[in-house]
Amino acid sequence: VVRRANGAGPFRIFYVSEGARLVLNDLGIQNGRLDGNIRGGGIYNLMGEVVLNNCAVTGNQVELQCGGILNHKGFMTLMNSRVNNNAAERDGGGVCNWDGNLMAFGSEVDGNSSGGNAGGIYNAGRENAHGSVFLKETELTNNRAAGVGAGLYQRTVGSSSHVAVSLTVVDSTISGNVALSGGGGLDIVGYSGSLITSRADVRNSTISDNQGRWGAGIFAWYGTELSVTGTMITDNQAIDASGGGIFVGHHSTLLLARSTLVGNSADGSGEYEGYGGGVAVTDSTAEIRLSTFSGNRAMTRDGAALWVSSGVGSDGLDAAVKIRGSTLYRNTAQRVGAGIKAGRNYGDASVTVSVLNTILAENSVPVRQDTMVDYGNCFSDNGATIASDGYNVVDGGVCGFSANGDRVVDDVMLFDLEDNGGPTLTHMPRSGSPVLDTGGSDGPVTCTDQRGYLRRADGDHDGECLC
Repeated sequence: VVRRANGAGPFRIFYVSEGARLVLNDLGIQNGRLDGNIRGGGIYNLMGEVVLNNCAVTGNQVELQCGGILNHKGFMTLMNSRVNNNAAERDGGGVCNWDGNLMAFGSEVDGNSSGGNAGGIYNAGRENAHGSVFLKETELTNNRAAGVGAGLYQRTVGSSSHVAVSLTVVDSTISGNVALSGGGGLDIVGYSGSLITSRADVRNSTISDNQGRWGAGIFAWYGTELSVTGTMITDNQAIDASGGGIFVGHHSTLLLARSTLVGNSADGSGEYEGYGGGVAVTDSTAEIRLSTFSGNRAMTRDGAALWVSSGVGSDGLDAAVKIRGSTLYRNTAQRVGAGIKAGRNYGDASVTVSVLNTILAENSVPVRQDTMVDYGNCFSDNGATIASDGYNVVDGGVCGFSANGDRVVDDVMLFDLEDNGGPTLTHMPRSGSPVLDTGGSDGPVTCTDQRGYLRRADGDHDGECLC
């Protein structure tokens, strides 16, 4: 262990200069402390290369930014290492990656804190100096931020005409992070309101039990391209805001594929608060493929599974969502649209949701006393539209679906959420379910189901393979 003694004056443990290479094995880096306008209490890598093998960076503190590690325009690799219980009074309690390349394999970033943004990891990049983070089989857990991005905060710095910052998360866990303002797990922000300048790709991972305001699990804003595949997003809580699982806003894009969102919630009573327990999309576009929304809640408002709108935090941009081969089941909202709520808030912006090969059932709200109609599955207002592209199964006619192959039934007959194969939990149809062999083909997008199994199968055992 290399450790600053208790009572010693403030100093950093390791400094790596331009062109240098440092490899540390089986070492603890502890109790570094920096006062004033200095960053990187445990390790400061300036344009060098650092490899940590089975190391622990713990208990380092700074007054400014980057409590445990600062990787500035350099290369940093964590192998089976831990960054724990570091603190920054401003931003980046655990690790800062500024204009550099950070990779972590089988590692842990846990229990770090910041008085500003980025409790665990702060990833920043600027034009001509790309910032990149790659996490594989890594735990980003129990970090706290007084601002946004308790787990990880990513942003583009300064004017940029191209993607300046990126994040890739594979086979990892992002859990138990708490932010008092924005995204609890991941907070991903671009620079441009008209260009994609920030990217995040999450694959085969778990995002659970995070708390924040906008986007408790993942927040993506202002020119961000977000892709989430094969991922469980569970029990995240947006407190006094919206988007319990995911919030996507202001000229951003979302691809959500083969993923399950369960038990996420949004709670709040102010304007634009309490919407979108599962996913909230504002002034942006999204495609939801082969995914499941189950047991999500809009505690005080609308759109327990999905809320789509224009004009939140802007003058109103078009918002469009496509839902393909998915299941929205047993979500609950306080007012309307427990399954899907679409609304237009400003100007002439277009707000559209199109639905294909999808199950909408047992999504519930209190019965509206003015009409005695249960608007649980779908509700749109102010010129927004929710339209069918065909082959949907709905337990009630309020969605108004009447395209080719649409079916309105009394009971969709699904089992509870469980492991039916594949990387995520799903609802298996029961024997005799009306969803068996009644879907349409959408080419390569939905020729397999959420688990990766072929959708063309003999579900009712009549000798004919259908979707």
